[in-house]
Amino acid sequence: MAGLMYKNLLLYRMELIVVGALQLLISATVLLTGIMGSISPGGTLVLYCCMFLTIGFTESGLFAPDEKQSARNFLISAPTGAVGHIESKYCFLLLLDLGVMILCFLTDTVVFALTGDENAMTGVMLVLLFSMSLLVDALSLPFIVYFGTGSGLAVKGFALGAILLLVLAYALFGDISYFLSYDFMTAVEKLLEDGSVLLMLGLLPYIAGLLYWLSAKLSVVLFKKGAVNYD
Repeated sequence: MAGLMYKNLLLYRMELIVVGALQLLISATVLLTGIMGSISPGGTLVLYCCMFLTIGFTESGLFAPDEKQSARNFLISAPTGAVGHIESKYCFLLLLDLGVMILCFLTDTVVFALTGDENAMTGVMLVLLFSMSLLVDALSLPFIVYFGTGSGLAVKGFALGAILLLVLAYALFGDISYFLSYDFMTAVEKLLEDGSVLLMLGLLPYIAGLLYWLSAKLSVVLFKKGAVNYD
């Protein structure tokens, strides 16, 4: 597994530089706005969301080099086999998402330490972004493994569009009185007082983790069958 993870690091090195540079820029932006007293929790979450989206839409660099039929046959016949190959990809992406979440949380912590502003702490919402990223990956990665990166990214875009439509539908027809009556973080606190919402958010990371694990198992089967649409 260690060798496969190192291979993934080499394949993803350019994308990792982009992700790292963007994380540095976003963290610096949040720090500056926090120090200047103009931090917006909603704006901060949008910036953090961009980090997870960047990983999601650059993950093709992790799979594209292995899409040739000759490469697939070699990976299946290697000692680690299809299981090791696919699990290393899933583990690598999971570590990337965890790394982004931790760095974003550390950014919030530094801003709070410098300013004492509780609005700097995105907390639960950051875990929600991480969980949603895992859910989208759980849906799209099997398509990437079987059909190739093009189809997989199309599915990812469709999934994100569906989530956006659900959010818009809630904004149009749901109860958004909290967000109209309070500032963002206070509204979130009020919303979390609803037991059903709190239960859903509490279960979401576990559901996302379970679906991500099941997705990995499915991808192993699909990889062994072969991606008939590969060039």
